[in-house]
Amino acid sequence: ASTAPGFSILSHVVKCFQSAGFDTDRMMTCVAGAFHRISKAGIEHMSDIWREVSRCVQMEVPEAMDCTLQHFRGFGSLHRFTDDHAPAEVTIFLCGAAVRLDAQEVWRTDAFKEERLKKLEVRQLLSCLKALLGTGREEQRVFFKAALQKNNEVNFTAVEALLFVQVAHELKEVAELAQHQKIINRAIEQDSLVDCVKVLQTLVEHGISNLEKVSKGTAQRIVQIAQQMSSAQLENHLLELRAAVQLLHQQGYLSREQQTGQQRFAERMSALRNLREVASKQRCNDLCIAQIIAMFLSDPKSTSRSSKKTLELAELLCGVITEQKENYPPETECSLLVRVTGNDKAAQQILPGVYSVVGKHDGCSVYQRVVPHMDKTNAVYMYYWSEQHQWYVGPSVGSDSVWAYADGAKSSTRPPRRNWHWQKPLENQKKLIINISVFCFEAGPAPGPTQAMPKTKAAVPQAKSRPHEPGNSAVQANVEPPTKKARPEVPPKNRAFKPGAKMPMPSPPSAAPEQVENENQRKCMEWLKGLDKGKGEFVKYFEKLKEHYDADLDNIKLARFEDEEGRQCIEKTFYEDIEAIKGGHQMIFRKHIWNIP
Repeated sequence: ASTAPGFSILSHVVKCFQSAGFDTDRMMTCVAGAFHRISKAGIEHMSDIWREVSRCVQMEVPEAMDCTLQHFRGFGSLHRFTDDHAPAEVTIFLCGAAVRLDAQEVWRTDAFKEERLKKLEVRQLLSCLKALLGTGREEQRVFFKAALQKNNEVNFTAVEALLFVQVAHELKEVAELAQHQKIINRAIEQDSLVDCVKVLQTLVEHGISNLEKVSKGTAQRIVQIAQQMSSAQLENHLLELRAAVQLLHQQGYLSREQQTGQQRFAERMSALRNLREVASKQRCNDLCIAQIIAMFLSDPKSTSRSSKKTLELAELLCGVITEQKENYPPETECSLLVRVTGNDKAAQQILPGVYSVVGKHDGCSVYQRVVPHMDKTNAVYMYYWSEQHQWYVGPSVGSDSVWAYADGAKSSTRPPRRNWHWQKPLENQKKLIINISVFCFEAGPAPGPTQAMPKTKAAVPQAKSRPHEPGNSAVQANVEPPTKKARPEVPPKNRAFKPGAKMPMPSPPSAAPEQVENENQRKCMEWLKGLDKGKGEFVKYFEKLKEHYDADLDNIKLARFEDEEGRQCIEKTFYEDIEAIKGGHQMIFRKHIWNIP
């Protein structure tokens, strides 16, 4: 190609390259060099140039002709490049070249006159819009208006309709685009969850009039996309799925479905085989699935088939044993989910399930397990005890026996998500592995009347005590709740199950790590930057700290404990949660977490 004597021969060589499957970047570099050499030798016929421009545009390597355009600019001959006989592909090429080369004089040529633009087909106009996307140039509005006028000439693909939405959003012309229902209907038929979220988010942001119809079409498309995925693919797109469900929930679409008794979206999503397979795994992004379940159960009075499907999904995520499944109360309010993984049967019989707010104690909500539905003799409560700054799970509030406990953050009125400790039996301690995760979705004050709770002293059982087993009473405790320096047992170091799987960041709603939402997260970001004196190596852990610990230093310091020999340690689950693999980083985290006041 570099020795081709003319444009015509070079075109045949390029076709051979393309049919042979050559890498596009390498082919473009080679072709650009050849064009540069031929251009320097002199150009006799503009038709040869235009023919090669058209072919490069069709092969999606228009950059190969940039050097030729530069020669015309250098000799002040742009008028020859853009006269009235130039084909439409020249205008498409010049749109991209003007942006790539920052050639402002190109916009003043005859190629962008109104009479020339009227001759372009709608897909050629879309090619120009694609080249101008993100530039903010006024010419973009001209192409957009021209394309809308000709939108009835062709049936757009979903990708082309998405381009319309992106350009309309950039130009703030979504309201005008919404008048063309054919484009909107095609735009919501995307092939990926990311693009579905992009379209719905844009239309919601601009408040189009037919938003209810758009939401319904988007919901149907989301279900179709999810059905076509394998379990592994869906697991890698849980963040995008959560973003899509959240948008529908914020628009009130899920509540309106519940009120009309349809609930087709929540029912079909909860019944997806691949989603249930992911939820039942011991390693999965349990936070995403729990938040999706909470949005599906947003109406506590819903007893339809879809709520039962959602409760079945919740049971799989929480790890409810088979004997206790499908035992639902008449009404279910999802305030909190408790997920238990491991091989401790006693813990799996007592803790996992859906919890609802039933009152208050020491300024925090009291939660009772409602799914699986049990009688009063087997009731399970989660409550806060302010004197010890700890959360307890027991058969009653303020009882002398508990099954699990966790240190509470002073700045939060919610139970911690991680670092719960189960009171294990004496025998086979080393063989038992358990991981308890709590997902709280209560917003604001506890709904309903506040129930008075007895103010009695709670106690944490000693390590030698046996936990509650089916048919027996709860563990009896004879000691005060342990302080942080005198735990009744060493928190397990060998929890083998990682609560959150490694997930890719979603495209539309994700924010940069430096963007914090509150004062606690700002302090956490400053703390991370200070770990390596401002080099920024630890900033990458911010998103994981935000996901698992709300990026709150009060929550992060709960991961520290002293072993039997009094050594300062950090629970291994902390490193697994934030994916801190390097030993050096773990040592730095251990040192600075113990320095948190």
